[in-house]
Amino acid sequence: MSLKHFIAAPHEIPVGEFGMKPTKIKLSDLNAERNRKRDKKKQSNTDEQYVIHYEKEEDFYGVFISELNHDLKQILKTKFSNPYIYEFEGYFYDTQDACHRRGIYALFEYINDHLAEGQYAEVYSCWDGEEQDDKNEQLDIKINLSTCQFGKYLTFSSLNELSQMIQLEEKQFITVLK
Repeated sequence: MSLKHFIAAPHEIPVGEFGMKPTKIKLSDLNAERNRKRDKKKQSNTDEQYVIHYEKEEDFYGVFISELNHDLKQILKTKFSNPYIYEFEGYFYDTQDACHRRGIYALFEYINDHLAEGQYAEVYSCWDGEEQDDKNEQLDIKINLSTCQFGKYLTFSSLNELSQMIQLEEKQFITVLK
């Protein structure tokens, strides 16, 4: 079984990969010395090839948002007040790990980028196959990105700090207000 994560928004949001920091490098730049020797022959390369490179391991991590199938959406719609529900994936397992923090950062950056002021998104996590089970209301959290409020008593100064404070728990419901 795996822990699945869902996000609900007040409007359609883009799907795909977000928050990763790849660098596109020309193969010719990687082999610059070898190419300099070949340049003497004046060769032309119109079909340049590239390699995707990540400076740090955590740059490889982000969040992947995808559409839900109709049946799963019907099961989950009772959990959310927002009508547009998606699944998201990423590395969200260890708050002490830089890759986890990068995944959480990417999630909240994505939410912040795709909500208008005054709107909110909802996040819910549960084990695969347990989507119909009740939420654990004791784990409910409200996060206000505008006022940097985490729950009732904690504050954060940046998304980076928030990413060190939170772990997505089983049957946890998070309301994220912008």
